[in-house]
Amino acid sequence: MHSFKKLLIATTATLAFLTIPVLTALPFTTPTAHAASYGSPDVFVDGEELHFDVPPQIHQRRTLVPMRMIFESLGADVSWEPQTRTAVAFKDGVTIRLPIGSPTVTRNNEPITLDVPAQLIDSRTMVPIRFVSEAFGDKVIWDDTSYQVRITTAHAPIIRVIGADRALEEGQTESLQHQLLDHHVAEQLEQAAGLTFQQPVWIYLSNSDAGYEASIRTYGEDNDQAKLVADGSTGVTYDSDVLLPLQRQTDESELLTTVSHELTHVLLNQNNGTDLPSWVHEGFAWQAGLDIGYQEQPALQRQQVDGLVREEVLDAVDAGDFRPLINSAFTKIAALSSASYNLELQDYLAYQYLVDQYGQDAFRAYLLGHANGDETPFQDAFGLTPKAFNEQFTNHLQQQLLTDSQGVEVTLQVDDTFRDGQMRILPEGQSNWKSLRLQPGTYTFRIFKNGRVEGLPTYDGFVEEEPEADTVYLYLEPKDPLEEAGTLAYGGGFAIADTYGSYWLTNAWLYDEQDNATYPDTDNLFGVQIVSIKPIPLSN
Repeated sequence: MHSFKKLLIATTATLAFLTIPVLTALPFTTPTAHAASYGSPDVFVDGEELHFDVPPQIHQRRTLVPMRMIFESLGADVSWEPQTRTAVAFKDGVTIRLPIGSPTVTRNNEPITLDVPAQLIDSRTMVPIRFVSEAFGDKVIWDDTSYQVRITTAHAPIIRVIGADRALEEGQTESLQHQLLDHHVAEQLEQAAGLTFQQPVWIYLSNSDAGYEASIRTYGEDNDQAKLVADGSTGVTYDSDVLLPLQRQTDESELLTTVSHELTHVLLNQNNGTDLPSWVHEGFAWQAGLDIGYQEQPALQRQQVDGLVREEVLDAVDAGDFRPLINSAFTKIAALSSASYNLELQDYLAYQYLVDQYGQDAFRAYLLGHANGDETPFQDAFGLTPKAFNEQFTNHLQQQLLTDSQGVEVTLQVDDTFRDGQMRILPEGQSNWKSLRLQPGTYTFRIFKNGRVEGLPTYDGFVEEEPEADTVYLYLEPKDPLEEAGTLAYGGGFAIADTYGSYWLTNAWLYDEQDNATYPDTDNLFGVQIVSIKPIPLSN
């Protein structure tokens, strides 16, 4: 049997993920990377200037541009066949194959002869821009006065993922592009906001800190880009451009959360939203991002996020460090570096409270009224001024400090894997572990703060020398060691936090034979799954 005292180590929950969207939603003007000339023209796709790491070049009166970025900007999937040294692009049923150095290319297996073939320049595959664009049905215009190539695409997705870093690996841009399409991210955001994207959205993807910083320097007007990167930003938005560092996303859920959060900023920006209150921008972006990123995750995982958010904000309120909601994005950026807590978490709670009190339809009406230029859209939608809401929300948080409960009600689903395994329960602030043997089935039981366990036939077991307030422990010991999350585990369990009368799953942990602990991100160990966690009201 493992030391129960060591279990207390497992209560530490990281807040690192709460910095997922440390970002801005600012107006944006694209800086010019170089002076356009006949030999090196500027390239615009649907009004967006592309900044290539190898500049466009005129060769035999044909403009050549880096293959991958131009294909991605047109909404095409692109790949490279090293065996045949052939670039391949696909869009809307059209497949183009361009062998390096060969004047013969194919469009849907039909051979076409080019007067200027694709070629390697500075380790980049350069392709003739007019051919590849028109092959997909796009319109290409050459402006001989300004030395500009202007392309208007046909049937390109509204959101386009562009590789902007040589550290990217093959397939990473296409993978994100398909995730956005498969999860219907644009449609989900539009439905939540009651708005539509008005123009193309550009996601510039990097895979290194150096590449991310270079993207911010190229596509943004942030003079402190080095600090932004050093602060651990996982995404930043400038008008309709999203700069996303792929190397800072830990898994697909976090990636979807971050990119959906950023795209929410873009959607608002494109609908007269650059002067929306900063807390509305951030609060709604947090909600929308988490809704999409966690829609395929267990409900308890999302509950964990909300629990961490609520705890951090209420701790600040309790300590007297609370700051009122902020309207200006520039003021918010300065405040984020000086506040004792993440102010965007407060924005998220404010959005949730606003919708809980007045409804999602009222919020959509507010966004639409603001987009249409109404003079008092907030008051028209919610029946009170922004200042009055700020005061109402502040009072709400103060009341949350007084929230309490009798304990927690837990529902477990146990499958045959854990048959005859032992579970021990340590109520918060108590010294006596309650023990029992579990068989397959569904169990709903209550763990009271006074140490009583209701709904299970427990008996007193081990005595804990260092009980901990505000945390309930469920320790699981299978009949025989089991392979779990890559570990041959002899035991493990769950920690459930009590914060201001609300309960949430803090973490899970496992022990191997040497008592080494690992902390898998799960609500299911040894076939024992936590189905629900909810407080026992004081009135019960």
